Amino acid sequence: MKQFKATILSNNQVSLGYFRLAFQWPEDLISPRPGQFVTMRANSGAEPLLRRPFAISEFDLTRGYAAIVYERRGKATNLLAAMHEGDTLDVLGPLGNRFPTIESGFFPILLCGGIGFGPIYFLAMTNIQEGIRQKVIIGAKTKKLLPDLPYPAQEDDCSTFLFCTDDGSRGSKGTVVECASQFDTGLLQRSVLYACGPDAMLGACARLAETIDIKCLVAVEQIIGCGVGACMGCAVKTRQGYARVCTDGPIFDSREIVWS
Repeated sequence: MKQFKATILSNNQVSLGYFRLAFQWPEDLISPRPGQFVTMRANSGAEPLLRRPFAISEFDLTRGYAAIVYERRGKATNLLAAMHEGDTLDVLGPLGNRFPTIESGFFPILLCGGIGFGPIYFLAMTNIQEGIRQKVIIGAKTKKLLPDLPYPAQEDDCSTFLFCTDDGSRGSKGTVVECASQFDTGLLQRSVLYACGPDAMLGACARLAETIDIKCLVAVEQIIGCGVGACMGCAVKTRQGYARVCTDGPIFDSREIVWS
């Protein structure tokens, strides 16, 4: 973990209300892994006071950059969306734990919805680089909210990317969990679910995994203040008590979480 000034390389809208921001990653800093995040401040002034957390969606060691996908929905992200190539950000990271290594003999099924896209995209592209076969389901309310980013061709031997929308405007009509439920039973029984998205979606993923008796690993979305475990502002209820998303997570086994 390190606090550093990062130069913005690009900051472009990739869907309705969503942006992709790429920034320089220090050569002397450890490489981030899928599931980890950074906190950023786009303004050197007094407001917004707290840093904002953003999951890392891409990392390229050779080219020396990382990227995030964020939704423009408040003062901090409005400031972020107004920044341009060459501007600098105050960044702290990488923070949090990572998705664990995929165990031999298990098939990864990746699911994301909304702003949960970032860590799942990072994991999916990392799996492709490592030659790991997988299915990736990307969901949104409508096709206008699906990030316009590079996806492998559907005939790719390694990965299959599927899309679903609530209104059926792209891909299957329904949720990512409904889409995953239609997979072959034999495939599901030897799978591990990796999910990030709204709490309702993560809870549904947890219930699906419990029904099939398989593991489900979730990247929990939570408001994070300090990012280093000091403020307890990101606590999530688990079966062992409260855990801090910024230091104990954001990746949890879904069986650990008490879902409302």
